Amino acid sequence: MNRSILSLSWLNGQVKAVHVRGSKLVSSWVCPTVTDRVEEFERILRDAVSNTGFRGKDVMVVVENRSLLYHLQEAPIGRRSLVRSFLERRVQQSRFFEDQPACYGLNTPVPMKTNQRFLLTLLPRDWVTSIREACLAQGYNLRAVFAPATVLTRQIQKLTASTNKPILLSADIGGSIALVVGRKDQVWFARSVAMSAAPSSSPLDPTKAGPTLKVVKAVARPTERLEQELNRTRLFCQQQFESTLDEFWVIGETAKRALENVKVPSGMSQQATDGAENEFLLAWETSQLSPRTPGNLLSQFHSEDVYRRRLAAVAVAAGLVFSVGFSGWINHLIKDRDLQLQSIQSQIEESRTQHEETLSVWKIALQKQAFVASVGSPTDPPVPVLLLRYLGSHLPETFVLGRLDLNRATNRWYFRLEGRQMVSTMDFFTALEAFERELTNSVFKAQIAASTRTRLFQESSTEIRGLTAAGSGNDGEKPFFVEGVIP
Repeated sequence: MNRSILSLSWLNGQVKAVHVRGSKLVSSWVCPTVTDRVEEFERILRDAVSNTGFRGKDVMVVVENRSLLYHLQEAPIGRRSLVRSFLERRVQQSRFFEDQPACYGLNTPVPMKTNQRFLLTLLPRDWVTSIREACLAQGYNLRAVFAPATVLTRQIQKLTASTNKPILLSADIGGSIALVVGRKDQVWFARSVAMSAAPSSSPLDPTKAGPTLKVVKAVARPTERLEQELNRTRLFCQQQFESTLDEFWVIGETAKRALENVKVPSGMSQQATDGAENEFLLAWETSQLSPRTPGNLLSQFHSEDVYRRRLAAVAVAAGLVFSVGFSGWINHLIKDRDLQLQSIQSQIEESRTQHEETLSVWKIALQKQAFVASVGSPTDPPVPVLLLRYLGSHLPETFVLGRLDLNRATNRWYFRLEGRQMVSTMDFFTALEAFERELTNSVFKAQIAASTRTRLFQESSTEIRGLTAAGSGNDGEKPFFVEGVIP
């Protein structure tokens, strides 16, 4: 969908506006009053919007007045940013406007042998700022502010499409004649010349001081001023660009009438173009330009906006990097503290395990000390004597021990107990089972291999060992034996 654009030409106080959608002219409007005060622009914009029925947001302006200057500036060949910085310093140092800084637009550079030249369009910064603020105050987006020479580049492109020779182009710019030298899409040089008298179709009153160029001393013929400027322009082009101007094009009926009696320099042919939209030519051509077209006086503001956005982006990126770095540092500290906590917990668990093991060993030592204290002294022989003392203190009263065999093999002791038991006091099997359990649960941890109790449950009588004479007893007593291992 084509965007709607409101294009205004403000040429020496005369304001004309066109409402354009794409390449279609929707409506147009001519301001009935003449004004050259920038403070009036907000009112002019409001009237233009009302009379053209504009409903879009984009506004473009072409300006010509006594404050507008053209300046040809040389610059070294280099990177675009360095060249722009160089030109910006030169503009600041030149002080084109004594009371305020200049806002400038850069046209397409003209390459030379060792450097390049730029045609600068200069306007007081307050003018551009006021126009921009007036648009913002009414909710519109000012896309571009051009000088007439920049807008006429489109006409130069059309006229030099099939040739590489430069041409001199002239057009009416509200009571003045614009002289533009260029080739293809390059504007080499431009100046504006005040006409000696305003045409009848012009709304300007020649008896009043208007926003035209400075009036020079009256000459003999009305056209002499224009003839001098044509000659000066042609000579300047030969000196500065080493090119000869052969073609002189006139655009618009007003410019034709102003130049019809002018003597063209020798060797230069004058030609005229006819266009249907001559009255709104500059406003129409401005609407067809892109805001990126070289020569836009808002380029500095766009650069400043881009610079501020870049600063904001850098600040956001720096904040993001700082946040990420700080977060990473915090996470590192947290992980380090977690590792320290895990290490401390592992040390505590290891200390607890060691403590429990030490406590268990200590308890076992206490038990063994208590056992040793109950059966003898630590200087007694380890197992035989201790076993005898244990049997002497723990053998049930109903049991009478008749024989004890204790033999050592490698790291264990094999023992065999033989004796007899009084039957009348306790059931034989119950007492014998309790005694075997006592040996198993004692500090000796005896492992019972065979006994009288288990012998009775054996199926083969050949496996039953007979008791020795020491194990035989009187009537009422039953013999017993217990065999096992002390590990």
